[in-house]
Amino acid sequence: MVNLNVTLGLVLVIKNPNVASFKFSNSTAFAYYRGVEVAQSLDPEGRIAARGSHMLSTRVVIVADKLVTKPNFLSDILKGSLFFTSISEVSGKVGLFGIVEFQAKSSTSCDITVVLPAGPVNSTCNLAVKF
Repeated sequence: MVNLNVTLGLVLVIKNPNVASFKFSNSTAFAYYRGVEVAQSLDPEGRIAARGSHMLSTRVVIVADKLVTKPNFLSDILKGSLFFTSISEVSGKVGLFGIVEFQAKSSTSCDITVVLPAGPVNSTCNLAVKF
């Protein structure tokens, strides 16, 4: 059996349109292809200012052998699109005006379409925040 992993460098810019800052701890994000986990990223702690942005540098480890052994992989390639789902949960503290802080958890779920061979990556995401 062959194990094939691919590690990609990834830089994301996270924008915070809210009037509260968010200080978050380390987290892990997962990507799934047809229900099977195929990628994982370990994301470092950080802080996003109120109405600010934060640049996040991370690495994504893709377990390629799990991806290519799925029965629909070749037909999806031939159709020109791959469909993924990503899930992440980030815990931290919300700060209001530098006075009040409270715990919060942000959960994001995204449906991602990668158009082949070199087309765009389209995503639709849903965000939920619990205080």
